[in-house]
Amino acid sequence: MEAASQVRPSLIGRVAQAFEYVSLCCLAVVATLIFVQILLRNFVSLAYAGIEEVARLAHINLVFLLVPLLFREGLHININLLTQYAGPKLKRILDAVAALLTAVSDADRRGEARADDQGPVGRRQAVSGVHIIGLFLLLSLLGVPLAVSMGLSAVTYIVIAGIPLATIAHRMGNAINSFPLLAVVLFIYVGALLNATGMTQRLYAAARVAVGRVRGDLAYVGVLSELVLSGISGSALADIGALGNVQITAMKEQGYPEDFAACITATGATLGPIFPPSIPLILYAAAAEISGLKLLIAGILPSLVIAAFLCLQIWYYARKYNFPKDSRVIPWKEKLRIVVVALPAFSIPVILVAGLLLGWFGPTELAAFTIVCGFLVGGAIYRELTWKKCVESAKETVRATATIMFIVSSSALFAWALTVEQVPDQVSSLMFGISENPYVLLLIVNAILLVVGMFMESISAIMVMTPLIVPPLHAAGVDPIHLGMVVVFNLMIGLLTPPVGMSLYMVSIVSGVPFTRLAKVIWPFLTPLLVALLVVTLVPSITTWLPTVLFAK
Repeated sequence: MEAASQVRPSLIGRVAQAFEYVSLCCLAVVATLIFVQILLRNFVSLAYAGIEEVARLAHINLVFLLVPLLFREGLHININLLTQYAGPKLKRILDAVAALLTAVSDADRRGEARADDQGPVGRRQAVSGVHIIGLFLLLSLLGVPLAVSMGLSAVTYIVIAGIPLATIAHRMGNAINSFPLLAVVLFIYVGALLNATGMTQRLYAAARVAVGRVRGDLAYVGVLSELVLSGISGSALADIGALGNVQITAMKEQGYPEDFAACITATGATLGPIFPPSIPLILYAAAAEISGLKLLIAGILPSLVIAAFLCLQIWYYARKYNFPKDSRVIPWKEKLRIVVVALPAFSIPVILVAGLLLGWFGPTELAAFTIVCGFLVGGAIYRELTWKKCVESAKETVRATATIMFIVSSSALFAWALTVEQVPDQVSSLMFGISENPYVLLLIVNAILLVVGMFMESISAIMVMTPLIVPPLHAAGVDPIHLGMVVVFNLMIGLLTPPVGMSLYMVSIVSGVPFTRLAKVIWPFLTPLLVALLVVTLVPSITTWLPTVLFAK
């Protein structure tokens, strides 16, 4: 028995390591093939359809090979509302229930077989959309990972309704068998390379030089840095992880209150998912079946509006609380040196945005090209990108990708079950029963999403809510690009609102400020974001003008 107990963990560990190595190879295949496609199309005028198919297949294998590893390492996203406030005994019980349900879901997923997804649905009346949503909420509150909660709810519906189990594999696989979604894994890798090569510190130093010595200057520097970094990472949490420690430490040293430093870092990070490239916008475009390129370009002006309102709040607080100026006096030669050193790093977001605006690349191709730029800047210019850093960044990337895409695939199955039960039609009827005015409907959607964002992780919320709200809003005449910006902006505000508040958790870890304290002091900092949300909602041209001009025939 002792020998078996010693061999078994080692064997499982080897299998997990093998899966990880294969997933790393899949990442390399995706990035290489997309870059080869760029070269073939632009320099040889040759398009080979097989490249895209192989890249998508590698992406699917990357995701589902790592799902068991995510279970093993506990990396899946969950809410933990009940377990967070439960006592030790109740917490152990809830954890056991969550683990059991997760194991059941994983067993169901492994037992799936490919077949046609048509089958008898005569027993569908035994379960309704209300039951599906109710089961999902119950499982989520118990601490079951969100992807598992959605998947298990949909699987329960499928079993009771007598629908072939092959539907599970078919729907979940097709959900991530998408060329635009390849941009997600590639942009995540770009952000990981950014952290590994010290570009963050160089960009932050250049931003300090650009802002100069004004009252509250480091807070302005934070917003400017977040705006620049958002042109590389596309994620709020990635921006906080990359910049948070540098910014908050600098602000504390200059005498800023640590609460203010933490909160302004968290609110500034909302720019990441709005300014291109944006992982949430790419996911929304895939869920709503609209142009990801147009939606990414549409995020440029709204992000500038958000930054302007954040700067207004900083200006007000700086004068009210007499915030300090930067105590350093930097000679002009040193300023010039700092800016010149940061130029290669700054060229990456410039190339990225220019590539989108000029139509050189689509989002996925642009992500692959940006990786090459990251290799050149980090390796050839800064000489800080080693093989070890490349591999560690790739490991971080495949784990993050598998986490996100498992949510995407599970939510696709969940949304399909709701669609079969005609829940979107019922939502449309309910909303049109209140009003048919598009602006009234948008305000209703804002209110709903702000509440949803308080309790649900943003990626899951995007994938679940999009099929429900797009049909009625589209029927009311709301531009799908405008709606996408409203949805994503709402849910990014949700990252800052307790009880879930994932951005707050991240800032709490980085700054050392307790989450409970941040949950109390964050509310005034939401004011500029809510005002900006109202402006973006009521003035659609802020979102639609730029893509309309660029794509006008």
